[in-house]
Amino acid sequence: MTNDRSKLIYPLIIVGQLIAGGTFPIAKLALQHFEPFTLAVTRFVIASIAMFAIVKFTGHLRKVERMDWGKFIWLGLLAVPLNQSLFLYGLKFTTSGRSALFYGATPAFVFLLAIWYLKERVTLPKIAGIAISFLGVALILRAGRFDADVLFGDILVILAVVAWAGYTIFGKPLIAKYGPMTTTAYALLIGTILYLPFGLFYAVRFDYSQVPAEGWLSLLYIAIITSIISYSIWFWALGKMEASKLSIFQNLQPIIATILSVLFFGEVLGWEFYVGGAMVIAGVIITQRG
Repeated sequence: MTNDRSKLIYPLIIVGQLIAGGTFPIAKLALQHFEPFTLAVTRFVIASIAMFAIVKFTGHLRKVERMDWGKFIWLGLLAVPLNQSLFLYGLKFTTSGRSALFYGATPAFVFLLAIWYLKERVTLPKIAGIAISFLGVALILRAGRFDADVLFGDILVILAVVAWAGYTIFGKPLIAKYGPMTTTAYALLIGTILYLPFGLFYAVRFDYSQVPAEGWLSLLYIAIITSIISYSIWFWALGKMEASKLSIFQNLQPIIATILSVLFFGEVLGWEFYVGGAMVIAGVIITQRG
């Protein structure tokens, strides 16, 4: 059984990254119909209730020791009020492609935090793989024009990336103790509760009647598919490999986001996509060998 599960780890990671890669353009679409803070609070109220119900119903919910509640509060703060609020508000000002590029820097932040907090080994393949993969991401999106008006959004998204890296690192010890399902459920629930006092200020004044079907479908995608399925896969995989090795897979997201932009928005691919994509994949392979 253990060998069968270990064979699933890479296919499931790829599925998780396919979901996450689709989050950028779909969240951008949702922001055309929702105010950012309303979108965040609505998303995570749905996600946290659904996730907690799933974990409780399937019997995976474990009792949390009193000494660990502070860690779960910190994890929830990183997951919702910091990571997702900064991401969604920043995405309103910048583009989904640029956001995907900034999330390509996640492995670098995770690597530094993993060395400090998890005492992971520093190896040449890890350093080289992360560097090559990030350069590939930068090459894919280098053709995009810089607009000074999006600088504010860029900064917010970068801060969201730092929060996600912290969420990944500080969640690993809790996964080892409580499992990925319990850890994800409590992180989402606590993060949502922490965000409610701020998010409800906008949510109660928002006119939901003007949201079309595509807006609600976009919301359900990022609430259920991303926040429950993708987050659960992420924490499950994190319990089975080093954080720095897992985080490098996030560099696949700009490739996925670019392909989706081609399929749905008719964008044209240049040589940068093919060369950069090859560099990203090579970086992932090199890092796994470290």
